[in-house]
Amino acid sequence: MENICDLPFEILQNIFVNLDLKSLSEVGKTCKKFYTLTSSQDKAFWKRMIKIVLNKYSQYLGFWAADNPSTGGMVVIKFDNKEIAINCYYVLPKVNIKSKPTLLCLWRVDLEAKRIHYPFRKELYLSLNPVENNRFIIKESIGLDDLSTVITGREWILSQLEGDSEMVYDDFNNYEYISPQFFQFVHLSKKRHDNFARMLRTGIAYDKLDLNEKGYAECNTEIPEALIKPGTFIGTYSVHGSEIIKLHYEKSNSLFTAIGTKISGDDNVPSGQKTFKAKLEFSVGYLNIENEMNLTSPVYTKFDNSTPRPIGMKFNINKEFLDKFNDNVSTELPETCFLRFRGVGQVAGSSFSNPRYISGEWIIFDNDNFAFMWPELRHLSLYKRLQITVD
Repeated sequence: MENICDLPFEILQNIFVNLDLKSLSEVGKTCKKFYTLTSSQDKAFWKRMIKIVLNKYSQYLGFWAADNPSTGGMVVIKFDNKEIAINCYYVLPKVNIKSKPTLLCLWRVDLEAKRIHYPFRKELYLSLNPVENNRFIIKESIGLDDLSTVITGREWILSQLEGDSEMVYDDFNNYEYISPQFFQFVHLSKKRHDNFARMLRTGIAYDKLDLNEKGYAECNTEIPEALIKPGTFIGTYSVHGSEIIKLHYEKSNSLFTAIGTKISGDDNVPSGQKTFKAKLEFSVGYLNIENEMNLTSPVYTKFDNSTPRPIGMKFNINKEFLDKFNDNVSTELPETCFLRFRGVGQVAGSSFSNPRYISGEWIIFDNDNFAFMWPELRHLSLYKRLQITVD
């Protein structure tokens, strides 16, 4: 081969991806083929370019779960306008689970100034520890100069709302609302804000979440087709409002167990703890509506890897189980379900005191929706897959 232009596009991409942006621009001026290649809309090519340009920051890109008491939370880290933006998913209390969670910027890493900006307070800057074992720590950095571009929390929040400054204070939960669409999570009460600042001084750890843009998680083992795919979901938790959980599976001696683990948490069952689990050995059915409403005389059917997804059956529930704290639950409730399994859900007192498991049922509605029934609490938690994107 006498001319580099004769190389296939795929090979040229592998060469060009190692160039800096200035050199890549110059290469694009040499011929039509190179111009077409360097102006490619191929997302995979540019994602590789961005990772190389970011160099040491590329390890932070993607989805992470916060390992901090009670609140937890999920963040997405992405490249945005020469900066690394760390955005957190906030879930509104009493929110319709069909609504998308609010996504707000927590920190920004200025690659040129090599500083991290914290938008809620002036004179607070952060440092990032390197990623080790799919985990990194972000903490307050002492002694950096102030930047006038960092605005106060209240100014920043109002700028996000474009002037809508309706204020409501919920004394019971210590939450501050600013407009019906916005729920401020960090800068909400002096006590909670001081706790967050205290955690930053010692460092907040984040653990890697292997998720794709559709909210699906990687699974180390092949699960039966009849089951809902693992991933992240928004669920309703009565007075605690909506929370984010991760659905995953464990396999032991060919028997699967479905597990829900909290990514965001509350004072009773904090983040990182299991919220429910169900052994998938036998599916559950009922002979009539009365038995189903009272959860009596269940009929068990052997479930294994070869079990196909059954035809949807009518789903009936006692109205006492519907969430009186969420007016939208009755309209969101699916009319049919595919599978039901007996399981257990975790409850606890304040500050995760006296945790225990109580009987319940895990119910699959479709590929993106399921529920967990808490008979002892007379409550039904609904879960919807969280559609997420880094774009």
